[in-house]
Amino acid sequence: MINRWAHGIIMLLGDAAIFFASLYLALLVRNLELPSVGLYREHVEAFLLLFLVYELVMYIAGFWSRQVIPTAKNIFEILMPAHAMATIIMIIYFYLLPNIAGITPKTNLLIFTIILLVFMYAWKVVGLRLFTLYPIRAVLVGNAPAVEHALRTQPLWNIDIVEHLSSRAGLDDIEHALETYRAETIIVDLDRYPRIDILYKLMFANVTIVDCVSLREEIKLSIDLDRVDHDWFLAHITQRSSVYLFLKRACDVGAGIVLALVTIVLFPCIALAIRLEDRGPVFIKQQRVGMRGQEFAFYKFRTMSVDGTNWRNKDKSVTRVGRVLRSTRMDELAQCLNLIRGDISLVGPRAILVNEHQTMVKRNPFQQARLLAQPGLTGWAQVQQAHAPANEQEALERLAYDLYYIKNISLWLDIKIILKTIRKLLARAGMRS
Repeated sequence: MINRWAHGIIMLLGDAAIFFASLYLALLVRNLELPSVGLYREHVEAFLLLFLVYELVMYIAGFWSRQVIPTAKNIFEILMPAHAMATIIMIIYFYLLPNIAGITPKTNLLIFTIILLVFMYAWKVVGLRLFTLYPIRAVLVGNAPAVEHALRTQPLWNIDIVEHLSSRAGLDDIEHALETYRAETIIVDLDRYPRIDILYKLMFANVTIVDCVSLREEIKLSIDLDRVDHDWFLAHITQRSSVYLFLKRACDVGAGIVLALVTIVLFPCIALAIRLEDRGPVFIKQQRVGMRGQEFAFYKFRTMSVDGTNWRNKDKSVTRVGRVLRSTRMDELAQCLNLIRGDISLVGPRAILVNEHQTMVKRNPFQQARLLAQPGLTGWAQVQQAHAPANEQEALERLAYDLYYIKNISLWLDIKIILKTIRKLLARAGMRS
């Protein structure tokens, strides 16, 4: 009981800190200067009642329930409608009851709700995992070594497997384990467990049933390739919404124009440096594979040394200028043309060479599935892996990440990838020596 109260107090204090810090940041962004003590106090007094309402909405949404497995997807699905409801209440409070509120923040309210959503989501993802003072007790039915290993190696996932039962376990065995260890959750391989009727009965006993494949996917942020077959694609890869495709294309064109302007400014210096080093060509053009197998010309600033007009197949050494271009990713600026033309997108699986793609497909036919999404300048695999694949095992890891992106593709995931890419660029990570 003490643990439950302590957990509740920590989450409440965390929510309060995020709520009022977001209010301070909203005033800072709106006025482009540090808000005065009087201005901030005025807004805190007006929003204090709304914080209590916000927490009530969070409670109703289920954030205080131990039946929630805190995956990023689950948290977003719970938080988004709850946050929308709380925002509507705020609008009603300030605009229909101005005499009670005392202020009518218009732009401030919009900025505040956006900042609050972003920071509250981050806090819930970390807080529900890291600051849970007692773990979620779960009974594992069947054999799932990948999930057990993932839970041991990921400290943010505070799930304690208190009992292992075989896939032949009956209703009495499962109920006895739940009662003995006061467990609240069952982790089971839904595709391979033969007694789905037992799980159906347990659904009415206030027990959370979690698919171990989905849990492993949420922990590792990649697809289990052992589970991928033709049926998997039919079940998980669907047509994207027209709104998402329009927004994605608009962002691609906008980013392409911005990169083109940057390229025009930097081009004289880059071109001169490349030419002075070995008098070779400034650009290289490669044939790569795009969406649905369509080939296209892929442009980059040259970073490898040349011998006359022939590339050195056995000794492709990186030039001194090339090392600088690669470390700063400026060699990718030439792809602004590919972005504008629609050959690639800002976010998506990495476009690979035609011969490389053919070799990979021969080794694993599901490599072809990477072509279900438009290739991108950056992608989920690029931000998850430390460097480009150097062997077949790393290529399979890239495929697992790419399939995760294709399955979960969304505007939110694209934004997350872009932010991770920026952080990686600032850290100058991901480069082989």
